[in-house]
Amino acid sequence: CPALVVFPESESITERANDRVTRELTVRLVALARAVPPAIPETEADRLITAAHAALLADRNLGGLSLGIREQECEWDVEDADAVAAAIPARYAITYRTLDTDLSTKG
Repeated sequence: CPALVVFPESESITERANDRVTRELTVRLVALARAVPPAIPETEADRLITAAHAALLADRNLGGLSLGIREQECEWDVEDADAVAAAIPARYAITYRTLDTDLSTKG
């Protein structure tokens, strides 16, 4: 059965203004699928990463938690995890703002 794995890759500060800090979080999504006949793993992984992309970009502010999200890259060359599995990774940058003294408070 297909699976979607989400990894936080990195976070950087892009701007500081008074007591506000703008941050950019890079996340990597990996769609994984195994060959279970009649399914083809590459097709299943592609279907999953397509659905994840649509879900992420349906609300670019993530319910008001971010300033925006944008796709950075997607590696369409399929990596064979083993003889009967495929993995398709994609990266997204999420921009958000916090107070400089409190990471949990929107800025």
